Amino acid sequence: MDKKNIIEKVQKLLRLQNSAEQINSLGEAAAVARKIRNLLMEYNLSMADIDMEKGNEKTMHVSEEWSGTDGNGSVWKYKLLSIIARNNLCHAYIRMNKKMFIVGEEVNVTIVKQFYDYLLNAFRRMARDRWNVYVKEVEKEYGMSIDSLDSKDYDKYRRMFMKSYFEGVPAGLNKNYESMKKTQEETALVLCHDKRIDEYVESHFEWSDKKTRNRRPTVYGKAYYAGISDAQNISLNKQINE
Repeated sequence: MDKKNIIEKVQKLLRLQNSAEQINSLGEAAAVARKIRNLLMEYNLSMADIDMEKGNEKTMHVSEEWSGTDGNGSVWKYKLLSIIARNNLCHAYIRMNKKMFIVGEEVNVTIVKQFYDYLLNAFRRMARDRWNVYVKEVEKEYGMSIDSLDSKDYDKYRRMFMKSYFEGVPAGLNKNYESMKKTQEETALVLCHDKRIDEYVESHFEWSDKKTRNRRPTVYGKAYYAGISDAQNISLNKQINE
């Protein structure tokens, strides 16, 4: 069966599903939905292909750009955004001027940006809490207070701790997402979106071939693993369900 015939069959099933839902025949609607899903998977199609045939193609959306720089190191923010985007059917990009943006269907881009803002604020709050606990641990273990250091040394130790913490956050968040086993259908959907985004980016953007300098990550063990732990254990379910 060729692609056109498959698309026509899916369109008929969609009309049937809609009719079943309108008369509140939820069992029949669910059965039709499963048939649609199986056809899409079998022939490597997405709902975007179906919409396109109806003259209603879901086009790629490019978000606004915002700064990827940060006082605690800029790389972690882009890594954080990339992980969230990859797990919500989008791709994240960063320009040479450290401006970041997202590409994907508009609804998915909106979800990624909201999720990113939520996690950014959450991890910053957790980092401050971790630092306060660390200060008390040092005082108890060594009989000295970090607060008693002069401002230059205090800022140095705090900056080192924070940078290490945020280095660990992306690794922990990635483990968090990986712990949520994807279904076969979800995996197929991701691959389909990846292909569409790659094709869109290739035809709409020109990328600089400038070399970026190598960087050595800031890793102060206790802070780094605290970042991993917090990101690995932060609850994603509430935001995902919403």
